Amino acid sequence: MPKIKTKSRARNVEAIAFILDDVLYDHTGTLSFLAVERAAKELVLEGAFESWDDAHVALRKFREAFGYRQNFQRFIEDLVAAGELSPDAGERVLIAYNARAFAYGAPHILPFPHTVNTLEQLRAMGYKLGLLCSGTNEAQWEKIHALGIASCFDHVMVVPAGNLSGDGNTTKVIPILKSMAKQLQVTLSKMALVGRRVFAELKAGKQIGLTTIRMKYGKYSRTMPADSMEQPDYQMSAIEQLPAILNLVEERRPKPNIVALGGGTGLAVLLKALREYPANLTAIVTVFDSGRHSGTLRKTLGILPPGDIRNCLVALSDSDQLMNQLMNYRFQENYLEGASLGNLLLAALTDIHNGSFDKAVVSVSEILNIRGQVLPATLDQSELCARLKDGTTVVSEVNVRDPGKSSPIEHVYLQNADSIQAYPAAVQAIEDADIILIAPGGFYTSIIATLLVPETGIKEAIARSSGAVVYISNVATQNGQSDGYSLPDTLDILSKYLGSDVVDYVIANNAVPSNDLFKHGETLLLPTQAMEDAERPILVQGRAFQDMSTFNIEWKKVPMIQHCGKMLMSMLYRIIEKEMDGTMLIRTRSQFIRIPSSFSPNYTPIDRQVHKNSLSNSRPRRSHTWKFALGLSFRESMSTAARRRLMRDFRKLQNDPPSGVSGAPLDNNIMVWQAVIFGPDDTPWEGGTFNLILEFSEDYPNKAPHVKFVTKMFHPNIYNDGQICLDILQNQWSPIYDISAILTSIQSLLCDPNPNSPANSEAARLFQENRREYNRRVREIVEQSWAAMS
Repeated sequence: MPKIKTKSRARNVEAIAFILDDVLYDHTGTLSFLAVERAAKELVLEGAFESWDDAHVALRKFREAFGYRQNFQRFIEDLVAAGELSPDAGERVLIAYNARAFAYGAPHILPFPHTVNTLEQLRAMGYKLGLLCSGTNEAQWEKIHALGIASCFDHVMVVPAGNLSGDGNTTKVIPILKSMAKQLQVTLSKMALVGRRVFAELKAGKQIGLTTIRMKYGKYSRTMPADSMEQPDYQMSAIEQLPAILNLVEERRPKPNIVALGGGTGLAVLLKALREYPANLTAIVTVFDSGRHSGTLRKTLGILPPGDIRNCLVALSDSDQLMNQLMNYRFQENYLEGASLGNLLLAALTDIHNGSFDKAVVSVSEILNIRGQVLPATLDQSELCARLKDGTTVVSEVNVRDPGKSSPIEHVYLQNADSIQAYPAAVQAIEDADIILIAPGGFYTSIIATLLVPETGIKEAIARSSGAVVYISNVATQNGQSDGYSLPDTLDILSKYLGSDVVDYVIANNAVPSNDLFKHGETLLLPTQAMEDAERPILVQGRAFQDMSTFNIEWKKVPMIQHCGKMLMSMLYRIIEKEMDGTMLIRTRSQFIRIPSSFSPNYTPIDRQVHKNSLSNSRPRRSHTWKFALGLSFRESMSTAARRRLMRDFRKLQNDPPSGVSGAPLDNNIMVWQAVIFGPDDTPWEGGTFNLILEFSEDYPNKAPHVKFVTKMFHPNIYNDGQICLDILQNQWSPIYDISAILTSIQSLLCDPNPNSPANSEAARLFQENRREYNRRVREIVEQSWAAMS
């Protein structure tokens, strides 16, 4: 084999440039606010406005007209042009606006939590770091020293005020970014930019080939991209999310498939936080609501209740603030009191689409430009019912959650369950998921209700999926649903509906909020010592609730203590990154599934049994059994990222098999596959059946498998021992390649060899000098493959 020059893979990003304001500290809430206050006072002194309030009203109208795409200087220029200010007075106002904040008694500013740790982590990872600031040199360095971050950067660049703002024109910004790259000694393509303005530094960065990462925080967070150049490559809402994004950039790792199930406010809070994570998001929403406006539309129009779907669509929306406000708008009086405009829009679109609720959801998804997809758990109408402990039965979701029931809930079920089918797209999303989140919400009416959908339903899809299952516990009990429950109680009840040993992780709040939050007899659902000591499910805990002042209390809805999206994401990040990296914390569930071999293209999973492993020092293995057409069966651990990825590759081969190739795990080991490539038609290889072995390591998909032909081959790029000289199996490997791509690439190589890099010098010589003899030798190999199969 010709020697291949090997070297460590060049990084896609070698340096990172940061904008300071609202990326590393809260500028909007501190110094920006004070700058506006100073300017407003100066405007009054200069006679432009009679009062401080008048100045603020004028600035608000300016923002309503232009948003934050036009900076404060444009506001002053307009006043000068209108004769409200003299040029000299306008200059004095701008001086006050841009003045050193600390000279005006500004409070001590602090970096965002995790800023310093993240910057130090990035330096330890080998990245060069640069910092970009706009303003006077003295004022910017005063901020940098106050934040305590000067030592984190290889280079700090301060440019005059306004030079980074852009106002849609990036001609001033581009030279600044190029200069930063030069100072950090990297090419433009090797630098990432973390900024806040899509129309300024991020647009400029994209125009010159930087990797652009948007921090969605502060006054520019609601500014929407106007075109493709303003669309950043990645977005984040907290600085600690940056290393995960860089992992995606460096490894070219596919975005994880994350599915969140539930309903109500809890699912929407979770989705709003998740939308900033670089993932393929799917929300699967319960559709059994029968109260408030959703219940009214359901009864009068016969449609599925749209309320929870609407909440999720808005949570994932990339539309502007006004559109989101319209979707959530409720009329306040007369016969329309409580009617939601978003619900009415979904109802109208359902009628336009001839009763197709799912098409209406797709239409609103496009209007709101959502990140991900929102799917109903089912398209069939049903009522949620509960059997109470006193033997009585209540029908309809609004009655199931009623705190005035005669007795606690013993069991919930769906009316006419035999006639209900899960929405196929929802089932497929769960089966393809890397992470499955059971979102907080009404314990029976949102969480359990979603799992009740039968007929190859939701919980069966979770059982078939190789994704890690994360249960996000409510912070407290809910009157009428989980009165008197403890956190272990909720987990036990969840297991009765979902199956034992299915939950891999539990996220729980462990902080105690103010007693003011518990006005209806709720009690906290706190982790117990037994849960902390248990090896599984893995407990991830921390403060998870919002302050009461930030609660969103919905119309005619009993207020509940709500989760904080950012706090949830800080815990979820630990889980997602470890699962996707294949680095497990400790143990998880064990399950068995029988699936036929890929040589039988249409299969139906049969028989699922759940077994408990004996406790050991290792994580209990999630195991699967495939039953092959050959009569063989095997049980194989699915507890690592590599094995779960191989399971998804297997399903892809089953559901969307490429022409001319096939493959399946061999014997009792999912890390070793047998594959078959059929010779392409109209080529010398036509009619041949060529067997291969693929051996995977636990580093897959970050590392290529070892692939070799078992069938004797005669080819310029195949060695006598069957090993293959193919770039994607060597120095050009990427985690985006799966088994289908590997096999189809090898199939293409048969007909399109590279004789200039030969593994078989005789075959290469004949291919170049005597094609007729080469084709004859290939036909001999084809005939030998027939004999081997007989």
